[in-house]
Order: sequence, then C-alpha cells, then structure tokens
Amino acid sequence: MLVENYYNIDGVTAREGGAVFSISLRPDCTVYEGHFPGSPVCPGVCSMQMVRECAEKAAGREFRIKEIKQCRYVSLMSPKTHPQVTVDLSLEPSGEDGLVLLKASVMKGEELCLSLKAVLE
Repeated sequence: MLVENYYNIDGVTAREGGAVFSISLRPDCTVYEGHFPGSPVCPGVCSMQMVRECAEKAAGREFRIKEIKQCRYVSLMSPKTHPQVTVDLSLEPSGEDGLVLLKASVMKGEELCLSLKAVLE
C-alpha cells in the first residue's frame, strides 16, 4: 500500500457509482530518491496503484487489476510543483464473475495527468 507513504487522502466525496478523492503527494517518499533526485516525478506505476487503492476505499473491498483497457499519461505529476491532486473515479459492475469496470482521472487543478480505464477483480 502506498497510502500514508507515497500520498495521503485529505478528503473523499462519495457519489453514485464512484467518488472523488483529494490527495496530497508526499515529497519525502523514498520512491523519489530514484525518480528523480532533486526533480521528483511521480512514477506511472505508483499513480496507477494510487487509483487502485482509492477504488478499494470507495468500494470497501480489495481489487486486483485484471485488464487495462486504456491508460493515458497526459501531464507529469510532481510532489514539488503540484502536491495536491484529485482522483475522480467511477466503478460499474460488469456482471461477469464480480468484475468491476473502473474509469478514473487524476487531475492537478484543471489539468489532466492520467486517464485510466480498467477491469478490476
């Protein structure tokens, strides 16, 4: 789990079929010692893990990413230049063996950083 190490959840607004999370990125996280010293950039895999953990919190259950349908990294995230981000996600049961369709976006202000569509199990 990356929560409370890589990021903190400052607030959650639940809505029908999803939630919006206010996130603070933690510049003191050891991941930035190698990605990149002095100019930290959020690793893509950590951003995807953060979205998955938010989905788990919204759904009240654990998930594993079964399939990534679409993943677009549009803008860099950095805990130094934009320590506050928003994770907006929707979860929709797919009707197949408990699978869930996830649609998520990570924003820094009005700027899109990550768009993700995935199947969770």
